Amino acid sequence: MTGSPRSKRLKVDNDGIPVGSRASPLAMWQTNHVISLLQEKGDHTFRICDEKTYGDKVLNRSLVEIGTTNPGLFTKELEVGLLNKSTRFVVHSLKDMPTALPEGLIIACITERSTVEDCVVLHPKHHDITSLDDLPAGSIVGTSSMRREALMRQRYPHLEARTIRGNVQTRVAKLCADDSVFSCIIMAKVGLQRCELEDKIGFTLDWPYCVSQGALGIEARMDDKEICAMLAKIQHTPTSYRCLAERGLLNALEGGCQIALGVRSSLTEDMLALYCIVLSKDGQDSLECSIERSCKSQEDAVEIGRLLAKDMREKGAERIVGRPGAKRPITYGSAEHPNRPVD
Repeated sequence: MTGSPRSKRLKVDNDGIPVGSRASPLAMWQTNHVISLLQEKGDHTFRICDEKTYGDKVLNRSLVEIGTTNPGLFTKELEVGLLNKSTRFVVHSLKDMPTALPEGLIIACITERSTVEDCVVLHPKHHDITSLDDLPAGSIVGTSSMRREALMRQRYPHLEARTIRGNVQTRVAKLCADDSVFSCIIMAKVGLQRCELEDKIGFTLDWPYCVSQGALGIEARMDDKEICAMLAKIQHTPTSYRCLAERGLLNALEGGCQIALGVRSSLTEDMLALYCIVLSKDGQDSLECSIERSCKSQEDAVEIGRLLAKDMREKGAERIVGRPGAKRPITYGSAEHPNRPVD
């Protein structure tokens, strides 16, 4: 991808600035989107170094099971390339980034957030359904998220959850297959939009979303000042404040067990509002809390998240999320129940 010539350019090799990305169609869309934003700000050339991560390769086991011994399922291989300088920056779905990064790496930029909601993709036989309430009792709903499963069990106890793995296109294909056991699947709406599959969306769910859902995080080496300065030009400050507050909450709240956690956030002028719900795996126990504080910096945002986590622990969240200390082996956005069958 080549821009028009200008006098001031980054020092790069002849093939352009190497950019790390997962190899899935969604990841490639996201990486090309970031590149287009950068090209609007300056005359740079880029080349994408796509990589299949461990989480992309192992599709017959749940993510929690393999994540226990393989941390950073969707980021590790990309971060290795960053640390050994085969790439200059990496584009991630921010929800896939652990709240603690490898030494020497930082989130150099968070771009403007897109759609945050979850949505339902229906099997063709249920094309006229407009609510999960209307599905027959015992209908199987595919999801790869512990949060979605817990919220579904809480709100729609007549339905059965089952893990479904694969990229966006693969999951939609599994749903629509002749021998499919699924009545519908629940997915992030933004993934379908970015993959030009918006026509598959049956309806949107008005419930708490995943930490950082809909946002892109660009990871770089802390000492690569040139790249960090370039990436700063496409930073979206309101999005960064909201997402850093959500990540600060998650980092302070997470313990040694997997947790079902959903958030809502908003930023109005300098006031950041953050809501959180944590649920037991079966959806039978839950705790909700919220906070609103002035937010004028990234540090303020992180502290708001930590304050909400502190408040939730004081109100009894430990019975659901476990004791603080040990960090989860993989990111919240990919959390799954470890013992369910995988389709």
